[in-house]
Amino acid sequence: MLEVQNLVVKYGAVQAVKGNSFAVREGEIVSILGANGAGKSSTLFGVAGMIDTRGKLFSKDVVEGKIVFQGQDISDYSNSKRVKMGLILCPEGRRNFPELTIKENLKMGAYCRGDFNKKIDFVYSLFPRLKERQIQLANSLSGGEQQMLAIGRSLMSDPVMLMLDEPSLGLSPVLIDEVFAVLVKLKEKGIPILLVEQNAIRSLKISDRAYILETGKIVHEDKAQTILNDEKLKKAYLGL
Repeated sequence: MLEVQNLVVKYGAVQAVKGNSFAVREGEIVSILGANGAGKSSTLFGVAGMIDTRGKLFSKDVVEGKIVFQGQDISDYSNSKRVKMGLILCPEGRRNFPELTIKENLKMGAYCRGDFNKKIDFVYSLFPRLKERQIQLANSLSGGEQQMLAIGRSLMSDPVMLMLDEPSLGLSPVLIDEVFAVLVKLKEKGIPILLVEQNAIRSLKISDRAYILETGKIVHEDKAQTILNDEKLKKAYLGL
């Protein structure tokens, strides 16, 4: 589904991602784990094309490496072109449109890709609270509801593959359970997921494989269950 070779992300003189290679196969949940500042979000930005490879959007930011999605080299594609192909990122911090209603935010998710009428019932089935509050403004929602909306908006784009950046950040344990249950349902629907998550244990429990980053470099990769059972590895790299 996704193959990344020698990915480098630079912010001026700072190299945030240092030549990493990884892959996501069909039907998998793959986690990228590591401490704050390890380069996890930058990895997703590089794959999503959020940092312009030609330097037009961010003149001091550079992405290098090869990104192949569904057998097609998309390394030079813009973010919008990658979205139209179904490579969808749900970013950290939710980034909903605060002055729009829930329903209007979901419509925005289907703007470049996806059929609103076809997808809206699916999103509401995953997040019934969004249906109950569909005319409510996004900025009036609780943190958990805003996260549901952000994921729902991403699903409105009918992802071929979904990337999520810290979906459980700032949520209560009950809401974390709810979000992770949805991710499992998405996997069962055949949507592969590339997941960046500080909650390493929860992430590993639902993942097939995982990559561990340290200061921008992949230092370990393995089956998620193997990492979950390796106490020395968890202590050395994940602080667990």
